[in-house]
Amino acid sequence: MYRITDAGRDELVAWTRELIAEPGAEHTRFIAGLSVLAVLTPQDVADLLRRRLQRLTDSIATMRAEIEQASDVPRLFLIKDEYRIAMRKAEVDWTRSLLGELSAGTFRDLDVWRRWHESGAEHE
Repeated sequence: MYRITDAGRDELVAWTRELIAEPGAEHTRFIAGLSVLAVLTPQDVADLLRRRLQRLTDSIATMRAEIEQASDVPRLFLIKDEYRIAMRKAEVDWTRSLLGELSAGTFRDLDVWRRWHESGAEHE
């Protein structure tokens, strides 16, 4: 039989406290993609954002359905899933806003971005 030691429990509690209280850098593949966004054309980015929005909204619906199916599970054990949904909804809002700027032509320096691709400068 295995069980946690007192020292192990103390470490687990300390680590959990740190995870909950201290915001840290949460690097994602999406952030990496945003950092090199200029290699794509604005139209390509808009198309990809539309696809991402659909996938995000589908995943939110799936996560909500999973929570509903787990109605007999105490909320304490589903709280991480609520957080994931909230973060996904925030990402939907932000992505929809960026897509709106690209579609409306109000994204700052959009003309510079387009000209850069049209001139072939990205191939130099």
